[in-house]
Amino acid sequence: MKCPHSKRHGLSTYQGR
Repeated sequence: MKCPHSKRHGLSTYQGR
């Protein structure tokens, strides 16, 4: 949740980080 554009990186990274 640190990056608001995490969706562009991928949900995997979104929940991973």
